[in-house]
Amino acid sequence: MRYLHGEKDVPVYSTTTHYSYSEAVNILLAAKHDKICTRHPTLVEDNLCFVVDLSKLAHVDDIKADDCGHWIHNGKKTTKVAVWKHGNVISKVVSTKASSPPDENSQLYTLVRVYYVNDPHGDFKRTHYYLFDDKQLRHNLCLVCYSFDREPHQINPRPHGNSKSGQKYVRTMKSTAVKMGSSNSSSLKDTMAEVINDAGGMINSWCAGALPKSHQQVSYYKCKEKGQEDQGHKFDVLYNVMLQCKSSNPGNEFVRAVAAAPEPMAVLATDRQLDDMVRFLTDPVEFAIMGVDPTFNFGTFNVTPTVYRNLLLEHRTKGHSPVMLGPMLVHHQKKFSSYNFFASTLISLRPALRNIIAFGTDGENDLYKAFSVNFPYAIHLRCFRHYRSNLSSKLKDLGIPSSVAETFLSDIFGKTDDQIYTEGIVDASDSQNFQERLEGLQDVWDSREQECNPGKVPAFFDWFVANKSDEVVDNMFRPIREAAGLGSPPSPYYTNDSECINSVMHSKTHYKASEWDKFNLSMQELVEQSYKLLELAVIDKGAARFRSMYKDLVVDQLQWVRMTSKQRELHLRKVATRKVVGSLSNTDETSVLDDGNDYSPLSLSPEEANLSNIPLETVRGIWTKAKSLLETPRAVVNGPCFSASVNSTVIVASKSSAKPRTIICKPQGVISCENTCPHWASLQICSHSVAAAQFDCELEIFLENIVKRNVPQI
Repeated sequence: MRYLHGEKDVPVYSTTTHYSYSEAVNILLAAKHDKICTRHPTLVEDNLCFVVDLSKLAHVDDIKADDCGHWIHNGKKTTKVAVWKHGNVISKVVSTKASSPPDENSQLYTLVRVYYVNDPHGDFKRTHYYLFDDKQLRHNLCLVCYSFDREPHQINPRPHGNSKSGQKYVRTMKSTAVKMGSSNSSSLKDTMAEVINDAGGMINSWCAGALPKSHQQVSYYKCKEKGQEDQGHKFDVLYNVMLQCKSSNPGNEFVRAVAAAPEPMAVLATDRQLDDMVRFLTDPVEFAIMGVDPTFNFGTFNVTPTVYRNLLLEHRTKGHSPVMLGPMLVHHQKKFSSYNFFASTLISLRPALRNIIAFGTDGENDLYKAFSVNFPYAIHLRCFRHYRSNLSSKLKDLGIPSSVAETFLSDIFGKTDDQIYTEGIVDASDSQNFQERLEGLQDVWDSREQECNPGKVPAFFDWFVANKSDEVVDNMFRPIREAAGLGSPPSPYYTNDSECINSVMHSKTHYKASEWDKFNLSMQELVEQSYKLLELAVIDKGAARFRSMYKDLVVDQLQWVRMTSKQRELHLRKVATRKVVGSLSNTDETSVLDDGNDYSPLSLSPEEANLSNIPLETVRGIWTKAKSLLETPRAVVNGPCFSASVNSTVIVASKSSAKPRTIICKPQGVISCENTCPHWASLQICSHSVAAAQFDCELEIFLENIVKRNVPQI
């Protein structure tokens, strides 16, 4: 007798892996007792067949948790059969379409074959054979067959699709999930210990699927069980959220949109949050980066808040603008459709938000894809910390010691020794420079990896090129960060602002789970409190103060006391609508060119430019600055070029940068500014390019090219 892994309670029935319907029925109705498994097989890596007594399992679905990774359901086949017996011996089995037994000596059964194929090992198959009587009661025995299309081999499960740690996927036994959900233990820690003990402890547990994976998984099943016990209450909560959305007073709305299917979702935002995001996130002159990062542990739902910085203010001691909580999504799934609902709702509430300049994430795939679709002109920044963590995990999986792994990471992110910074490939000046730097590392990385793993083929470089290098060019390297306003040289992008706000939100809810409708009320209160604290800056009190260019908004506190309620309200409204300095939408920047002087160095007016995809006020602001540049001596001059070159350069002074802008002028009005120019990066037109086009006598053709190109514009 052969046993799986030498375990007496898992005897191998045979090495035959495929049975006809008649053979399977014979086995299920007449299997010998000593060949029946009293627990289900696990870690099968051979062509083997087992007969499992389902009545001996804690849950019939435990048979699916075999520690062989992910199985894809590949269909099923149902066959109705008639069975004749003489005593306990089966004499005949035939397929039939009849709804009743052919005669009094026969009995009807239904054989159900369920097929699975392993992922990622497509040559590894599993088939379950179940038998049901004429009353559709399932027989206690199940025939389970494992087979390889080719030679048997070791099974190496792939990581779970949502796993950030890279751990291999193991299906949790259904009985384990039920225990986690039904446990009466008050804490997640106690529940986890109880379930591990029931599984035999870490020493005697025989199946990885019998052990809970994490506190988060325990929390999920406890919440799920609670929801199943009281579905009526769940629907009451959703109904309350819908009422919150419907009954909001005009001007005091917070729950802005609610969806019940395919998953319950809601978008939470005040008018002031939305207006602030338009002010601080969409103006190319000075803008903040919108952070977005999903979080959990607020209740039986996920929360994805946005964050931004209030650019009118600065922290008194730290110097940076204060982080603000923006609109948020309450949802139950982390799918593209969830985040698409969020972003599209924001745009429906404030269409100008479509022109957000930059947003940052931790790299969650569905999140940034949904935001990229809805904010088509925005730069997507990838968090350096999360990206570095992904690379560290891969290097660890490849067996690279941490000390050596650090040298790989330094090649990518750069390093500082004795206050001297050595650049990494994220500091490449352009995509060609990045490619050259990356190719120069291939031999270095391969050699370094071979020293750690002699005899193995180096894998990190190829993996990085195939899976990670595009993220650097698209979301992380120097030109991207400079265009996103992170300085020159630019700072790395981190999701610190999001993590800071997440902490504030948890503090507001006292680090406890709450019902959805009550959570909404807590968040509305938090938003209102944050604005009240910032309003202290009006009388020069509180943690934040107005930046020097906005000091005119400060009112002496004694004068504030003397003001009427109406006067105070008007002043706070002025603060809430004040544009950032230099904004193209400010009246002083967008004044019409006709100031009493008919002369203009520009051959076309803003109206004649016919740039219908850009707001006219924005075009007027660009024209005002271009006019000023052309009228300023030596602000626009010819740059160097080779005599034989068909291209020329124009050097244009810049108010936003210590260095002048270099404008490339190609034949037929093809003119481009530097990607580090915020206006050019977002609009594909700026005052520098307009001034250079006029200087080169190509303004009209340059503008025609913009219209023909139909470049995405605000």
